[in-house]
Amino acid sequence: GLHGATTNTINVNFGQKPFKFPPPAGYKLLNAADLRPETMLTRPDLNVSAKIYTGNGNSRSIDVGIKPDFVWIKKTNSASDGEHMLYDTVRGAGKFLQSQSTAAETTDISTISSFNSDGFSLGNDHQVNKSSDEYVSWSWKAGGNKNTFNKDDVGYASAAAAGLTGESVNITINGCSIGTKQGFSIVKYTPSSNSNFDLPHGLSQTPEFFTIKNLCATYNFFVFFIY
Repeated sequence: GLHGATTNTINVNFGQKPFKFPPPAGYKLLNAADLRPETMLTRPDLNVSAKIYTGNGNSRSIDVGIKPDFVWIKKTNSASDGEHMLYDTVRGAGKFLQSQSTAAETTDISTISSFNSDGFSLGNDHQVNKSSDEYVSWSWKAGGNKNTFNKDDVGYASAAAAGLTGESVNITINGCSIGTKQGFSIVKYTPSSNSNFDLPHGLSQTPEFFTIKNLCATYNFFVFFIY
């Protein structure tokens, strides 16, 4: 073991250089190269952004530094009308869900009026832009919104063209935005019966987290994760 020494310098090799005596089998080196994840985004700021802003009660644009496909907004200085407001480019501007509620999708173009190349535009709705109130927005980039079906910033006219394999006869894919590099996809679908079906996600590996919400009726959000 190591004993305390206040005046001495101790050099420890955690694997940053070759060992004189190799460690036992099964032990890992404690260095950046050995502990780095298998998949790592070198520029996460190109795919996700957090922004704090103060409402002004007038139509305006919010610059978040990326072209978002999913935006989550929450008022931070008041519990009154401080709902969680969730938007995405697959459903379109103005259409929101609220994560604290079982409510169906609501449309109000005075909330988010458009998705922009560097952020999004707001109307004067009190839930996202009331004068002098404080808000935080989280924005994620998926696969773009150049067409109905989108994958890695390319728009396609059909789900099959976008590579959504696995679609069964009991489901219709209505739209998607899929980013395979960052591992984030948004898929809108309609089941055609109560039978089981396969829901394609378009990603290159099994997702570790996903959530599903019925847009047309008052149902809970269903959240699933692998751990």
